[in-house]
Amino acid sequence: GSPADGVVNVGDVILGVHGRGFSGDARISFGKAITKAEKTENSGKLPLILWRNGKIERVAVQLQTMGSYSPTAPFDCPKSKKILEFSCAALAKKIKANPTGGPVISRALNALLLLASGDDKYLPVVKKQAKILSQTGQSSRLGTWNAGFVNIFLAEYVLATGDRSSIAQGLKNITTLAVDGQGLVGSYGHKFADLKTKRLRANSGL
Repeated sequence: GSPADGVVNVGDVILGVHGRGFSGDARISFGKAITKAEKTENSGKLPLILWRNGKIERVAVQLQTMGSYSPTAPFDCPKSKKILEFSCAALAKKIKANPTGGPVISRALNALLLLASGDDKYLPVVKKQAKILSQTGQSSRLGTWNAGFVNIFLAEYVLATGDRSSIAQGLKNITTLAVDGQGLVGSYGHKFADLKTKRLRANSGL
């Protein structure tokens, strides 16, 4: 669960962090507060100012101590490495639990991250997702956004693994659809162009 479980309730309004109210964009301030809390010297403690049931309250969320970013982050940075490892583990768990759940674009990007991690333990999850996505709606009515992101993932997968199974054929099919699906002047809509007229099917061109 979330580190805030049992500390922050539904309906609470976060007014500030580290003893001070927000004075600018709360999203940026909150992100910086998390970075500060995760430093070794702060032991992961994130103090919050809340509006709860008509009263102002102060609570503290206990985060994991992550250390500080290196000047070269994300390269040669222990904290960046931890974030990548935790993110990959969480995504792999989510994908394994429901391989076909969620938007196609999100699934393609999540699988691409696992592939890019270079950790072989994720390859079975990545391969299964590649097999599923390689069979995604291969018709001229496939959305260009979905096709684009799936194509990137499948291409990187084939290059990285050398897998020439049906996954490579699916990549070829989707690539062919993308080439044939350009509009008359080389543009794209949200769907591929009509194969006969080369006119865009719907919405504005890209």
